[in-house]
Order: sequence, then structure tokens, then C-alpha cells
Amino acid sequence: METKDRSNFQGRYVQHHPWQGPSSCAAATSYRSELPARFTREAKNLEDLTGWNRTDIVGRMALTGQQLQAK
Repeated sequence: METKDRSNFQGRYVQHHPWQGPSSCAAATSYRSELPARFTREAKNLEDLTGWNRTDIVGRMALTGQQLQAK
């Protein structure tokens, strides 16, 4: 949100970590099947915002179990 007061600056970030715990319901199955598409969007956003190399981003995400959907 932009304000008229230019003397202070505040940034806010919200991080949503994927659920890693056990689950067996239909909603959990659907959630887990949607994660690769989410990770793909997150990698693209990070690349666009920072200019970082996509291969590096994908490699680091893979280290934490975040597998992107195949292109």
C-alpha cells in the first residue's frame, strides 16, 4: 500500500510452507497433487523478482523436497 509519507519504508512478506505431516483424507490428496504447480509458480516469481538463475532456484527447491511440475 502506498502512503503519502515517504520518510519511512516497511516491507511485509508472508511465507507459506507446505504441510509435511501425515494425512489420508481426499482434501490432503488434492492438496499434495497441487503442490508441484504451486512450486513452479513460486520459482517463476522468484526468478522474475530477483533475476536469479532458474536452474539454481529449482536446484535449491529440490533440496527441500519441492519438486516442480515437468515443463
